[in-house]
Amino acid sequence: MIQELLIKNFAIIAESRITFNDGMTVLTGETGAGKSIIIDAIGQLLGDRANTSFIKNGEDKAFIEAILDISDNDAVLSKLQEANIDNEDDNLYVSKELLSNGKSICKINYRTVPASLLKQIVPLAIDIHSQFDNTELLNNKHYLDILDHYCGSGLETLLEQYKTSFQVYSETLAKKKSLENEEENYEQMDFYQSQLDEINQFDFENESVEELEKEKQQLQNFEKVQKSINVFRQYIQQDEGALSKFYLGIKALDEVSDLEEFEALYNELYDLYYKSEDVTEKIMDVYYALDFDEYRFNEVQDLLFTIQRLKRKYGPSVEMVLEKKQEIEDKMQFLSNREQVLLELDKSILEQKEKCIQLANKLHTIREKAAKDISKKITQELHLLYMEHARFEVQVQIGELSKHGHDKIEFMITTNLGQPMHPVSDVASGGELSRIMLALKTILLDQTSISTIIFDEVDTGVSGKVAYAIGQKMKRIAKNKQVLCITHLPQVASFADWHLYVSKYIENKDTKTKVSVLNPKERVEEIAKMLSGDMISEEALKQAQTLLSQVAAL
Repeated sequence: MIQELLIKNFAIIAESRITFNDGMTVLTGETGAGKSIIIDAIGQLLGDRANTSFIKNGEDKAFIEAILDISDNDAVLSKLQEANIDNEDDNLYVSKELLSNGKSICKINYRTVPASLLKQIVPLAIDIHSQFDNTELLNNKHYLDILDHYCGSGLETLLEQYKTSFQVYSETLAKKKSLENEEENYEQMDFYQSQLDEINQFDFENESVEELEKEKQQLQNFEKVQKSINVFRQYIQQDEGALSKFYLGIKALDEVSDLEEFEALYNELYDLYYKSEDVTEKIMDVYYALDFDEYRFNEVQDLLFTIQRLKRKYGPSVEMVLEKKQEIEDKMQFLSNREQVLLELDKSILEQKEKCIQLANKLHTIREKAAKDISKKITQELHLLYMEHARFEVQVQIGELSKHGHDKIEFMITTNLGQPMHPVSDVASGGELSRIMLALKTILLDQTSISTIIFDEVDTGVSGKVAYAIGQKMKRIAKNKQVLCITHLPQVASFADWHLYVSKYIENKDTKTKVSVLNPKERVEEIAKMLSGDMISEEALKQAQTLLSQVAAL
């Protein structure tokens, strides 16, 4: 959950430090005061694209930092471990600095990280749901992801197996199509043979580019080694060298070597001389083992030049050159034995397709079972949101093979008793979309590591008893998750455990934003204002107090 949020020079917020608690927190205030700006700031920590327009006018950078409690979030902890980021306590410290040159600096636990890593980790703890997310229900491309998310880990392993098989199947189909476009003629065969001959100039089986580079470096170092050894021998080994003089110095001590006070020191010095002589001999042995072969040096350079030329022509890596070689060999084999190759490919395609279908059928069984379960749960949630006669159904139909299986998903609904079901995208109103999406969130959140859910004006298009039911639903979610909610509806605001008021003011000809925690009296006044407008009447105050009392009694 979010414990603290610091925002500096972001849009119209000069500086604001907000402390959040568990349970449900509501943010209210006049339009344009900066409620959604706070959510935009949090969105930056989730990996939203940095934009210089977010930097406060007259400033050269903006800064957002949050402290998150991740004590129970195994998904985040696992990701941190995978990224080798230390986490000494139960808190996660994330920040993002937006610079005027368009760049940004992201940090996790005060360590600079790529923005992509921020985008991988923070969404495991925080989810922002805005009114615009409801449009996901108008596009059936999102339906399969939603259903698979509900299926959970039971589907993941099988789906990965299917994706691997489907990729092999797709590549074989593409290979067949490519070969079928080949024209059988001698000129084409000659061209492929010339390419193959060119690639075969380098013996990929017996030569290693890495070993050649290493050998080249050793050969290039020979001249430097030779120069150093010559100087070394001059100072160490020659008649007037250090070893010779060292030996003569020791011999000068021979006459006193048997005296008790010199004996041990003399022996130690004698050992040191022989150790020095031994190391010197080893150095020379290494040097004599080096063999500079000018012919080999030129040969290595030629081989490396050849591989560089092949990489420039056939691919930026050795692997891609080898892939091109295999492709050429396949085409040559095909042109030489066209009918047989096509028959073998057809056989392989049929086998691979059958394997994909078998795995896709297993995926279908899991999805179909999950679809029935989630359909029942969403229908129940919609009844609680005053869609008493609604019936929601996730339909899973078999279609063509794709990278996700062969299932086509459609979300169907009927909102009136006795009426046929239609696609959600065809019949749902804005208020109904809000309730359907809230029902989905309620169900899906139980299966995620997310500890903070942010609702940004998702109650648009509803009022009265529906707004009351939405507030009740958010309160229910807040029993297990931290809920932050921006709303204009007093019925929703009345369910909050904590009420923050966002206001704007003018200071030194500059618009600024302030976030205040409302006390019980101020909260009644704010809800009264939401009920009646800026002019707060006694009746509005009574209604506000009644609304809060009703909620407290639940």
